[in-house]
Amino acid sequence: MPAIETRPVKYTRREVARCKTCKVGYQRAVLVVGSVTTYEHLGRLTTDRTVIETVDGQRLGPTACPCGRPIRFAPVKGRFVAEIECGSRCTGATGPACDCSCGGKNHGGGLAHSHA
Repeated sequence: MPAIETRPVKYTRREVARCKTCKVGYQRAVLVVGSVTTYEHLGRLTTDRTVIETVDGQRLGPTACPCGRPIRFAPVKGRFVAEIECGSRCTGATGPACDCSCGGKNHGGGLAHSHA
């Protein structure tokens, strides 16, 4: 099955999380590097995505809060809303949804950084 197209992929994805035990919020920037290849298989287009996700040069793995509880990060999903001014509600947010004038750029920016 010959490849129709292979494209390189490189972008940074911001993620936020909150420990359910001690209520500490975290943020991290995940570097995603790899490729996306499109094939034709049985008359249909199929996409194969090969990427490596890292934080500060370390591959992603299970993450735990210093209190010992596992935490789950979620990608920030920003939506630009000009009428809602970005403020502490956005920069201190631990959930992934952002609906304000920053469109997700500042979401969770005031949280502690994760130790990956």
